[in-house]
Amino acid sequence: MHLSRYLLRKSLPISSQFQTAQQVVAQRLFSGQAVSPKLVKQLRELTGSPLKDCMKTLDETKGDIEQAKELLRKRGLADADKKVGRATAEGYVGMRLDRQSRLLTMVELHCETDFVAKTEKFKEGLDRVIETLHKQGNALQFGQTDMSNQDRINQIARELKLSKPLDSDLQSQTLEDGIKYIISKTQENCKLAKIYQRTWNPEEGQIMHSYIHNPQQINSMLFGKLGTAILMQTNDKKHNGEIQDLAESLALHIAAMKPTYLNKKEVPEDLKKKLKEEGPKDQALWKMYNRDVLMEQELATTEESIKVKTLMRQRESEIFTPILIKEWAFFNIGA
Repeated sequence: MHLSRYLLRKSLPISSQFQTAQQVVAQRLFSGQAVSPKLVKQLRELTGSPLKDCMKTLDETKGDIEQAKELLRKRGLADADKKVGRATAEGYVGMRLDRQSRLLTMVELHCETDFVAKTEKFKEGLDRVIETLHKQGNALQFGQTDMSNQDRINQIARELKLSKPLDSDLQSQTLEDGIKYIISKTQENCKLAKIYQRTWNPEEGQIMHSYIHNPQQINSMLFGKLGTAILMQTNDKKHNGEIQDLAESLALHIAAMKPTYLNKKEVPEDLKKKLKEEGPKDQALWKMYNRDVLMEQELATTEESIKVKTLMRQRESEIFTPILIKEWAFFNIGA
């Protein structure tokens, strides 16, 4: 045995020779051996904080575990504020669809790495965010035009109380504070990036269809890396069942083709003008139409070469009534 290791081992009590390295280091860091490794383990289990932070905090509070918990919580939230603003390219799309109350809620919650996205803390946070927003019923109504409105999302996060605090030591927690809590536990910046929430009325001929790619489930929430929703309407509820399969096909199509506009009228005039100037016979403009305009795209869910607008006309002729796409939502992590 190496001499230095032999002398170190001989200098320790016999009981310490059989302790783990972490326990020995912990005991030596604490002044006067006031805090035991057992207490460090207990604090880690209660807070999920790193070993080093638990050791340091218990040393500062002289082994008072309640004071240590509060100190760790405050420091964690302070550190969370420092992480806000860091790039967030990973996360999950979460969705909850309630056909009884006719309410759909879908969100994008971002973090920095896929490793953190897969942790239970992050998934639990996503589920709590979805649950909180869904319990608002139709009060929020985030549609296609404002689902990425960060100012409104931030305002909702500041004002809305979580359905149940993520921090069990608190009686209430705002949505914003809940996200900071997730940051403090995962050590990565997290951001509520998008909210889509809509009700629909089957009595008015409206139907809603949603899709999550490769879904996982926690409680009533489905989540994955990509999600879509589409709201359609006819002028008579008797056609609801007949266009349900069309809505399903279009939800899958949107997931695959990622359209930006519903029809050519929605394309901004300045963009049309710019593309017309880029090549002969408006080639760049028509290329953009086929790529980015939903009604001009070829349907991705069939081997048959058919445009979405052609399929819509065919179905309208079958049921003798107009079919409208009211709006859709497309959420995609990493897009």
